[in-house]
Amino acid sequence: MHLVSTGVILKNITNTTPIILKSYNPTNPNSDIDTYQSCTIIAVGLPCFRIFAHQNNRLIFLENCNPMPEFVHLHNHTHYSLLDAACTPDQLIQAAKEDGQKAIALTDHGVMFGCFEFYKKAKNAGIKPILGCEVYIANGSRFDKGAGKAATKKRNYFHLVLLAKNDIGYKNLMKLTTLGHTEGFYYRPRIDTDLLEQYHEGLIALSACLAGVINAPLLAGDYETARKNAIWYKNLFGDDFYIELQNHGLEGDEIVMTQAPRLAEELDIKLIVSNDCHYIKKNMPSRIMCSSISRTQD
Repeated sequence: MHLVSTGVILKNITNTTPIILKSYNPTNPNSDIDTYQSCTIIAVGLPCFRIFAHQNNRLIFLENCNPMPEFVHLHNHTHYSLLDAACTPDQLIQAAKEDGQKAIALTDHGVMFGCFEFYKKAKNAGIKPILGCEVYIANGSRFDKGAGKAATKKRNYFHLVLLAKNDIGYKNLMKLTTLGHTEGFYYRPRIDTDLLEQYHEGLIALSACLAGVINAPLLAGDYETARKNAIWYKNLFGDDFYIELQNHGLEGDEIVMTQAPRLAEELDIKLIVSNDCHYIKKNMPSRIMCSSISRTQD
């Protein structure tokens, strides 16, 4: 018998014995939800605290529980992620405030252009700002200006979310993003593992989206490379490395939600759930598409 406490950090369990799923319920914290045979918990959908499992090659919706007492979005983009995101720091902060959230992170692609504006406005709004960046990790050396995936059939870079947990981390994040532009720029401002080894102190690392350092190999069917990468990042960041789960209804999400928790369980790496936020309102993506089409035509 296994008791599984669901939350931001999840455990992947596969067993032939029954699993009792227990959810956090402020009115009855000891309540059992249900019992399933041989299922694997793979995701929690937020903010309504939904539990999903994978059983007999199908996705099962298990429960829609009470909302979590607190949740912080740790993966967010603004229009400083050029031609990729639509919301402004003001809109991001206002959405967090209206939802009753006490903190929110900024993780624009490869840059920290919005950090000063975001920090000041979040503080004024009574929201704790978490400064970060979704960096591009070169597939090899940052000095390698290969032709990229169109010619080599492999990625020129992967994604990794870095969050500053103190002043040292903030300074290291500035150093990394600067060197990404001055030394590693090739289509994107790329850093590499050598730079991470030098400037990782004070930083929290998340494995990011489908293009991340763990998820991309999983999607390619290369579990061993994903495992090797996870070991490397765990050794470097220790308890400050998290495997990130997202469910946007995209092709590949179910593969990651099935295999990433298994990997986390094998290597004793904590999981977090996030939403790769690029806009606040549903009609916002059309603005990004118009800008991207204009760029392509030009």
